[in-house]
Amino acid sequence: MITDVKKVERKKYNDFNEILLENIQPYLGCTDISIIALGTALAAQAAHGIIPKWIKSSSEEKSFREIKPENVVSISLQMNEALYKSSHATSIPNAQGSNGFLKSAALGVFLNPEEKLNLFTEIEDKHIEQMLEVVENAEINVETIDVPSCNMYLRIKISIRDDNGENITGESWLMNSYTGVVSLSRNGETLFYVLADAPQIAIDDIDFDIPQIIDSLENLSDDVYEKLEETIQINTQAYQHGLKYEPGLGIGAKYHRMIQKGLLGDDASNQAAAITAAAEDVRMGGEDIPVMGIASSGSHGIAASLPIIAVAEKISRNRKRLLKSLALSFWITQKISGMIGFLSVPCGCVIKSGIGAAAGIAYYLGGTPLQIEQSINNFIISMAGVICDGGKTTCSIKLANAASCASHSAFLALEGVKLSKDVGGIVRDNLQKNIENMVQITNGMQDLDKVIVGILKDYQNEEEKTLSSETSKNRGETND
Repeated sequence: MITDVKKVERKKYNDFNEILLENIQPYLGCTDISIIALGTALAAQAAHGIIPKWIKSSSEEKSFREIKPENVVSISLQMNEALYKSSHATSIPNAQGSNGFLKSAALGVFLNPEEKLNLFTEIEDKHIEQMLEVVENAEINVETIDVPSCNMYLRIKISIRDDNGENITGESWLMNSYTGVVSLSRNGETLFYVLADAPQIAIDDIDFDIPQIIDSLENLSDDVYEKLEETIQINTQAYQHGLKYEPGLGIGAKYHRMIQKGLLGDDASNQAAAITAAAEDVRMGGEDIPVMGIASSGSHGIAASLPIIAVAEKISRNRKRLLKSLALSFWITQKISGMIGFLSVPCGCVIKSGIGAAAGIAYYLGGTPLQIEQSINNFIISMAGVICDGGKTTCSIKLANAASCASHSAFLALEGVKLSKDVGGIVRDNLQKNIENMVQITNGMQDLDKVIVGILKDYQNEEEKTLSSETSKNRGETND
């Protein structure tokens, strides 16, 4: 029996401020690995009939149910290729170097889904031990499926022994967004179900009016200004931590050293690359440091804000101009994310946030609406084909390149670079058409995820064979 059904339509925002206030949010850890743990946490609690308040506010008050690791029988994960790709090697914050969706799924069993995508904030040492026990003893299966009409798909089923030794099951199903819960069920009985609209946006719906967006910047609310100030504070702390401690691959700190050695110039562009990469090192290195994100992604927030902040550190303008520039970048990033989806074949930090950063830098430096449009065109010309092959420590290199390109794109626009109608290629002098072309190309690249996932699975099979061979060899040596 279905206990709750509701219709959920695509979110419609009333104004510019509402978009920013709802979507500029702090995140700990990569969102693509967080959703795996969240899905398992939802399924585990659903097995005991518990629905979080943020999903169903009228649900019966029930306390979080702690689960013993020895009672976890199996976890089955079903996801689309895009999510598999994005979460296969991603570091988990607070998890002593653990990474990937298998450990994230096992860890989610012991975490509270009320925390939504920030559930890793409550990890304790005992949870790591419990996670390892589940990975060692429970059956964990992963299946990738093709869901052409769905940008993001995750279905998790967990089997647990209750206090009486009886098997109970819980299942969660999320689609199209990181907290887009479609259904929760217990022992096959649906507890909650949503009828959700498809998120795809038609080409005819795309409206990218830069002059209108700039006009909206004059009416930012005090709440938005406060959130933008918080963005500067939080993301600055993240990049400073990255420069000092060099988590992940330490890409940001290495850029910084190259600047100090004179291998790179001490200019706004290289500074943008260094601090953007440093913050991403923190995020992808699994550090317990939050960042302010946009479009449900901390990495998007890093790439959309820090290149502008870097330029502001080198070229001083008034504070309010900086905050408006961040608002412009965040709005554009959110807008493009709605066009091509939260997960995409092209790297979202590049093609969404990089475009936002280029526009924000041009605006910060006093660019006209036409120059801001041209900064976007310049960026698309350079970076449209950069693919996403998953969330991992090497993402810092992509974000460094995106940050550098965003500044160059803006600087070129301010120097008078302007495209003509007969310039050739997919990018011409019409920004609206260029954005439409980018969306069409992104949609046409969807089959590439299958190729990428195939490569990742080949690597995984090779690693498993190597591990099996080493284990057999060690056993042989022990027997001798």
